[in-house]
Amino acid sequence: ALVNTRIYGAYVEQFCAGPDISCNATQYATQLVALKSPEFPMYVDGRNTGVSATASAGAGITNPNFAIDSDTSNYTTIDATLLLAGNLHYTVADAITNYPPNTYIAFDISTDRLLDIEALGGMELRLVKDGVLLPRAYSPTLLLGVSALNATEQRYKLGLVSADTFDGIQLTIGGVAN
Repeated sequence: ALVNTRIYGAYVEQFCAGPDISCNATQYATQLVALKSPEFPMYVDGRNTGVSATASAGAGITNPNFAIDSDTSNYTTIDATLLLAGNLHYTVADAITNYPPNTYIAFDISTDRLLDIEALGGMELRLVKDGVLLPRAYSPTLLLGVSALNATEQRYKLGLVSADTFDGIQLTIGGVAN
């Protein structure tokens, strides 16, 4: 399991059938849109955020609103250091917009160590619609080529292309016994 994960924000990109490139990107280059409040009506979904654990001491989520506020330098921290069993869930949603299938959505995250395949195995992404978790769980994928901020911190876009209509996304990190 990951020890300490920082979430800097959520991003979305809607994919469209060609040739309408303006929906996909600007000047034919990928354009991810940061879902930050107040520009977007984002909120932390309290019903689907928190610790579901049988044995955790000190594991938790700090500053949950930082990942969706307008300050791009602060972040939400998910601390799974002492999460032995159970999961940590962090869910953000858009209060107004429903995003269609084939939309890419991702969290901008960093970790204290290089994110590897083993660490990804302890993570899961799920979509949310009207406060209800959709049944399909996704194994997250990394958007490669995202540069590191410094030698000790690596930044990644951890996301998926949706198969369903959604208005939110949940990141789940499992404990060491999961």
